[in-house]
Parts: sequence; structure tokens; C-alpha cells
Amino acid sequence: MEIDKMHPSIMEEGDRLKCTTVSPSVFACPVCPKFTTKSESVVQRHLLNHVANAVHFKEKIICRCNLPCRDGGHFHCPFCGTTIIRKDTIMPLLIQCKNKCDMAQLTLAPPSQPPSPETHLTVLSSLSVPYTLPPSVSVVCVKIDHSYTQTASPKNPDLSQSTPAPTSEDPTAPKEEVTQDVPPTHVRCPHCPLVLYKRNLFLHIQMSE
Repeated sequence: MEIDKMHPSIMEEGDRLKCTTVSPSVFACPVCPKFTTKSESVVQRHLLNHVANAVHFKEKIICRCNLPCRDGGHFHCPFCGTTIIRKDTIMPLLIQCKNKCDMAQLTLAPPSQPPSPETHLTVLSSLSVPYTLPPSVSVVCVKIDHSYTQTASPKNPDLSQSTPAPTSEDPTAPKEEVTQDVPPTHVRCPHCPLVLYKRNLFLHIQMSE
């Protein structure tokens, strides 16, 4: 968690570092106790240099502090209050402290409680709406055809379900061979049922031998 009272060298993004006054005509820097000037433009330029050389992290602007918090210039961590001298080593500390603060806030947050069974049933009853299936869906769900769920045993085949014999009216039934008289110009081969012209009989017999 962030410290309650922010150090004067730490500002929120968008804020400005304001000068202090030693007297009505003498201006001073809030983080440099040895700096004083009678020129307002000089002190404003000094404050802008602090912001330009500050560490910008998230929504925080961390300026270098020269107050007697410790010997030499340093930076204050806005999350734990630790002071760091070198600017190039402050960023890992800020990231680590920020992650610890986020984890602490998640730990301290009250866990969300699930609704009680009575409340859940009340909500369901208030939202329940009668619903009727369409007629087509109802027929499929209620009427089930079991004609294909039972198969006859191989040892006792069901003759009643065998394929019916083809009839003369069945277009798919095989047609019987129709015997017709051989015309005068044709002759039937004595070796096969082929009927051909008389002049071709001799050649057919020779080719079939």
C-alpha cells in the first residue's frame, strides 16, 4: 500500500513542483534547502530541471531530494518510503514495491460470497417461464420406432421378414427369357444358344472351335 503522506519530492502526474518563500522577496526550492534566489524566473527554471531529471513511474513523478533525509541526493520510493541514491537502480525497486502493493490489496479485499440457496431458488423461480416444445419435436421425442432395434437370431431366421419373391408386376424382378421361333433367314447354333444368319453359321463354328 502507498504511504499515506507523500514526500515533497514526489508528485502526481500533472502536478507542478511549487517553490517556497524565505521572505517576500526570496524564493527557495522545497527539496533543495541550500538553494535561494530573488528571481522568480530562476527558481521556476530550477524547479523545471527537477521535473526534467525526475523518475517517471506510472502516475508518479519522483524528483531528486537534497533534504537531510540522508547524506547526498537521493530518491524516495512512493510505495515503501525507501531512499535510493542512484537513479539507474530505482526502477527495479519501484516495480517490486508496486507488485507487493497490488498483491496486498488483493489479499485484503473481502472475498466475494456466492448467493445462498434460498436466494438462488428465488431468482430461478422469478425467471422461470413456461415453455412448450414444438409439435414436431414432441412427436420425435415421444414416438420411437423400434422396428429396427431387434434383429433375428442367425440360428432362427425370421422367414416372415425375408425378401418377397419377385412378381410379374415388380419392375425390378428378373424377366424370363422369351423363346421365339427362329426366322427363315436365321439358324440356331448347334453348340450354343446363339441365333445368327445362316451365312455366318459356318464361320461362327470355326471361330468357336
